[in-house]
Amino acid sequence: GDPAKARQTSREAPTMKELLDRFDREHIAVRLKPKTAAPYRRLIKSHIERKFGSVPVGEVTRTDVAKWHHSMRDTPVEANRALMLLHKVFNMAELWGLREGPNPARGVPKFKETPRERYLSADEMYRLGRAITDLQADEEHPLSPYLALAFRLLLLTGMRRDEVLTLKWEYVDLEDGLIRLPDSKTGRKTIVLSTAAIDLLKYAPHEAESPWVITARRRNGDGGRRHVMNPSKAWERVRHLASTKADDMPMVDVRDVTLHDCRHAFAATGAAAGLSLPAIGALLGHVDQASTQRYAHLSVDARRLAAERIGGEIAGALDGREPAVVRHE
Repeated sequence: GDPAKARQTSREAPTMKELLDRFDREHIAVRLKPKTAAPYRRLIKSHIERKFGSVPVGEVTRTDVAKWHHSMRDTPVEANRALMLLHKVFNMAELWGLREGPNPARGVPKFKETPRERYLSADEMYRLGRAITDLQADEEHPLSPYLALAFRLLLLTGMRRDEVLTLKWEYVDLEDGLIRLPDSKTGRKTIVLSTAAIDLLKYAPHEAESPWVITARRRNGDGGRRHVMNPSKAWERVRHLASTKADDMPMVDVRDVTLHDCRHAFAATGAAAGLSLPAIGALLGHVDQASTQRYAHLSVDARRLAAERIGGEIAGALDGREPAVVRHE
C-alpha cells in the first residue's frame, strides 16, 4: 500500500457531519413528509452527529457503531431507530461514492422491542362514548362539538389522528360513503365509511366558512379558520371522566388509552368479528401486511369461537343429544 496516499485520501474525505448535511438536503428535504422528516433530524442531531460528526466517513467501523448502539441500551426503541437511520445514511454514502466497503451499520443486532398492545373492550368504549356525551353537556366547560366529532370519528373509522384533524369537507363523499384523502402517511387513500360514520358526518356541525371538518375555536392571525391542532387536553378530560366510578356501570380504567389506541380498537373489533387480516389492512390503509399482523391472535380467537359452535352442533348430532350451547362472555 501507499501510506502517504492513504493519509491524503483520509484528509480529503468528508466528515460524517458533511455527509449528514448532504443527507438532509438531498434525501430528507426532498423525499420525506414533514412529520417523518422531524424525527429523522432529531435523531441525527441528538445521537448520530453528536457521536460521529467529526469522524471521516470512511473511518467509521462496525465496532464503533456497535459500541454506540450499545451505549443507548436504556432506550432500546430510540437506539434501534437511530441505528436504522445510520444504516440508511451509509447506504446513501455508498451511492454517492463517498465510502467503499460494507455498511458499518449492517449486521449490528437490534435490541428486542416489546410492542405496546392496548385494545378496548365494549365496556370501555361505552364509557368513553358516554364521557364524550356528558362533557358536551357540561355547563361550565363544555367539550367542543368538533372535538367530540374527532374522537368519535377516530373510533368509527380507524383513521390516524392527523388524518382526522386535517380532514376537509371536500374529501368527504357521503353519497358514496367514502373519504378520499389526496395524501396520507401511505399516499393517496380511500376510506370506506360505515353507516354509523356516515350518520355521524351527516349531522356533524359545519362552519360555513371553514373547509375543515374538525374546526378549531381560535382563528388564524388573518381571521381565517383553522383545524384543531392538539386535542390531548380534551382527550385527557374524556379519559378521566370515563374512569370515574359510576353506580350504573362497571368500573373501568381507561386513563392509559391514547388516541392511537382508537385506531387499534377499530382493527381489533374487526379481527374479533372474524374479518380477514387483509380486509382489516385494507380498511386501515396498511401498505405492509406485517403492520396488520399484530391482530392475528384476535382473528384466531374469532375462528376458535366459530369452530366451537360448529363442533358443538355436530357433536350433539353424532351423540343423539341436544346440540351443545357455546356461550361467549
